[in-house]
Amino acid sequence: MSDLKPATKIDPNVWYQLTEAAVDDYQGDFVSSLQPVAQDDDLHVWPAKGINAFWQFQPIGDKPGRYAIRCSKTTTQKQLSVCYRPDVKVENRRTHACLLDSDGTDAQHWDVASWGANDTYRLINVKNGTDYYLDCVPNGPVFLSPNHEGYQSRQHWLMTSVKDVDDAAYSTVFSEDSSSTSHPMTTSASTSESTASGSETYTSGTSEAESSSADSSNNKGLSSGAIAGISIGATLAVVALALLAFFLWRRKKRNDQTPNIVSSSESNDEGNNLPMPVSPTPAYNSTRASDKLDSDPPSIQEMLHEQAPIELSAQRYEMG
Repeated sequence: MSDLKPATKIDPNVWYQLTEAAVDDYQGDFVSSLQPVAQDDDLHVWPAKGINAFWQFQPIGDKPGRYAIRCSKTTTQKQLSVCYRPDVKVENRRTHACLLDSDGTDAQHWDVASWGANDTYRLINVKNGTDYYLDCVPNGPVFLSPNHEGYQSRQHWLMTSVKDVDDAAYSTVFSEDSSSTSHPMTTSASTSESTASGSETYTSGTSEAESSSADSSNNKGLSSGAIAGISIGATLAVVALALLAFFLWRRKKRNDQTPNIVSSSESNDEGNNLPMPVSPTPAYNSTRASDKLDSDPPSIQEMLHEQAPIELSAQRYEMG
């Protein structure tokens, strides 16, 4: 039913006990209460005796009947939200109500409307949409049900006031930051000085935490970058020195080989420029006849005195 009137008269400065019409009514004290339990992360409508689990409805945004809902057991640190349980066998019962860290997203916003004359209420999660009503499995968890044909008593929620909140911390609401969804912002829902002070204190603390986190991240990033730069620089320096030493070695080796080559060349040239050695003894038949005729006559040598001179014969011989 989309024609229900928004519930706009819920007092944000009051703690309420919540239950559902299948187990309670307004004829007496509520015997059951919506409550978190230690056994799991779900919410249950279980016996209220000895359980001080109450709920605050803080208006949020401009839409009438839209609230952020908090539990007295988890204070402002958590808000009523939805959690998906894929292990649940019944598929249309897998979206459960739960308490999550306050972040101001649509999953933690609820549209509350009045069912009519019996003062019961319908709760719809903004993120899940209008097709899912807050419901309860008998002796089981609270979930978002798409089945709302006819009268569903467990989708009719009752609430009764228990005591005043009277705590400025509960006068603030969380809204999603437009620039980042990881850090919620707080805005004051009251014009009182104490509320403004509480909001400013929270905002300041959040800003300091963000600044500290950013500085820490930057320092870590610079340290890693510096280490990487030093490693790369050292590697390049070693490579450069190795290359320089190699080139110097090659140049020195080349210079050492050059004089040897020059000396060898010079020695060859000197050898080529030297005159050919001439044997003091002329080779056989190497002297021409004309040279023999032009040469000086041999020197006259005196014969030994022991030998008598021999007179040559004057007889002539003619060649025949």
